[in-house]
Amino acid sequence: MFCKPLQLLLLCATLSSPAAWADTYRDFCSALADAGSGRLDAQQSLVRDDQGQADVARLTPVWALACLACDQQIEAANAALRTVAGYVATRGAEVGLLPWTAGGTPSADAMEVAAPVLAACRLLADSKLSEASRAALSVALQAMGKRLAVTKKPESTDVRTLLTAVACAGVGQAESQQALVDRGSALLEEWLRCASEQGLVDGHGPTTEAYRLAALGWLRVFLEELPDAWSQAWLLVWGDVLQRLPASGGPLAGAQLFSFGSDAVDACGPMMSLLALSLDRPLGEPQLCDGWFALPFRQPMAGPLPDLALPNPAELHYAWGDEKPYRETICVTPEVSMASTTAFLNASSVPLCITWLGRSSRPTAYLRVSDSCHITTLQRGLTALMNVDFDQVGWRPRTSVWVELVVGPRRDIGRVSVLRQPWEGQPIAVDRLWSIAVETGGHYMGLVPLWAGPAEAKEASERVKPGVLQWTGKGDASELTLRLYSRQATYELRRPEDNYMIGCIVMVRPAKDLSFEDFDAELRAVRYQKAFESRSWRVPKKDEGHPILDKYKPKPKRAYHVERAVDYKLTATIGGQTWVMIEDVYNQEATYLSIGEEVLPTAPDMQFDTPLLKLARKWRRVSLPEDLVQLLLPGR
Repeated sequence: MFCKPLQLLLLCATLSSPAAWADTYRDFCSALADAGSGRLDAQQSLVRDDQGQADVARLTPVWALACLACDQQIEAANAALRTVAGYVATRGAEVGLLPWTAGGTPSADAMEVAAPVLAACRLLADSKLSEASRAALSVALQAMGKRLAVTKKPESTDVRTLLTAVACAGVGQAESQQALVDRGSALLEEWLRCASEQGLVDGHGPTTEAYRLAALGWLRVFLEELPDAWSQAWLLVWGDVLQRLPASGGPLAGAQLFSFGSDAVDACGPMMSLLALSLDRPLGEPQLCDGWFALPFRQPMAGPLPDLALPNPAELHYAWGDEKPYRETICVTPEVSMASTTAFLNASSVPLCITWLGRSSRPTAYLRVSDSCHITTLQRGLTALMNVDFDQVGWRPRTSVWVELVVGPRRDIGRVSVLRQPWEGQPIAVDRLWSIAVETGGHYMGLVPLWAGPAEAKEASERVKPGVLQWTGKGDASELTLRLYSRQATYELRRPEDNYMIGCIVMVRPAKDLSFEDFDAELRAVRYQKAFESRSWRVPKKDEGHPILDKYKPKPKRAYHVERAVDYKLTATIGGQTWVMIEDVYNQEATYLSIGEEVLPTAPDMQFDTPLLKLARKWRRVSLPEDLVQLLLPGR
């Protein structure tokens, strides 16, 4: 094997010498070992997941590494590693691949997640692994190396590229394959180049951001010399995270482009455990699935976080992506944060997140969507105007489409009024422009539904009110929700229809600034108008003639085809100001945004326009305050 790099020697010392452990890291590994022991299937030597399936690629390798770290069940951990290694295909078209669960289909995703953990175990062979385990892991890692050597560049330029880089670096280091280590470094440089050109295209979210930080943490373990690309990536990702991290604890401010529900629940999730180990904060209740993300962070940062001197309120703006642009606005105050995004969504997206800081470890209020769609938002401070656009509506299983605003749990909800009348707690139908005011968390939260229905319809296509306000769930665990339908019917149409819209305004105000009645009156004053404008123009058909000589020749009408577009204009009056949003409904993209007299760019030049990061497209270096750089990169 290679001569171990300094970072790897430190990890080995941490895993093999109890005297060198930080208490937090030791407790974390013990918690993972205990959690896995309760799920261990002794006959298969695999850990079972929450659904009772025997895990191969994620939980079992993490549990084995955690056991090695705290000297618990060494024999069982060795048996588990041999079992996992046996699932790695060593020949044929699937060489190097393994399934997520026993009996599953081998996949490259599972290989990239399992590879760094198995490589870390292999590099500890001298102290903790049996000869049989060492041999089995070596065969498995060599097969993974064959697969990674011929793997094409990942389609995703963000998280998937980092995961492939980690797998290459880990397997190459464990099996003395310098070419793989070099490919891992090259993929890291490719990730940084794409981040400079397009930003972090996979967006924010507890799952996505945990993968980014964990991948950089594993690269720090495996790379013998950390290149400048790693330092720039480390500063970029941590700089973005720390400015959205509340001092009182809790989740990061920000919307979630991709998310899993289990990653955002109270006192859990990969980001919570990762941040606890990195920043020397209380661990909470770590889960076995958190191990992959947090295990490379064996030591906290060298000191406490410096004062970032963020403004109050702090507004953060992001403009990422190319073909499918991603825009996000975040407003952070000491008491609450609100984040909204403009993006193409799926059912796992959370495009609006509101969190009462210090009171919860997950977003308190949020928006979820029924299916894939596009959302355009316009946010200023703690007020957001949103319009959601669904395509291909009317065929099963997509006969009805909706968005749901989760206002918060019952224990946090005070007064609720609908059209200035106290709400009695029973489900109630809500119409357009009805004002809903809620007292929660020392703040008032207001919801005003706007147009809901087909984009070009002059009036509602259904004679029912588009919204339902109700408690969802049972007892104290229930949450106040407002579901807004664009099409509520469940029968099929003759053919699917496009551009079913749902508009809504969400407002948050501190209770100390005005009375509940005044806030309700502000909601009642909201007005909106919608308008549609069709445009058409002629475009020359593809001409096979000479590109220069025939360019200016007169052409008959038949040489052209007509292209059409429909602009959807939504005008809202909020707090005495006029908010305007114009969207090209065919292409599902905003073409004009304004608040009052200020016209906002629909394609900003700045990728990161935040208090800590000011980076235009194709930036070269990440600039952060010097004391923060020294904390993140000590000695550099």
